[in-house]
Amino acid sequence: MKNILKKLGLFWATITPGIFLVGYNIGTGSITTMASAGASYGIALT
Repeated sequence: MKNILKKLGLFWATITPGIFLVGYNIGTGSITTMASAGASYGIALT
């Protein structure tokens, strides 16, 4: 049981920063702002 809790804690410690950063980017609207700015200047992904 102790080993499972240790592995679970390690898993969350590894994945939490990534979840936080994704939530921060999407939450502030920066993704839509960057897409809008790129479209205004004629930049496209090819």
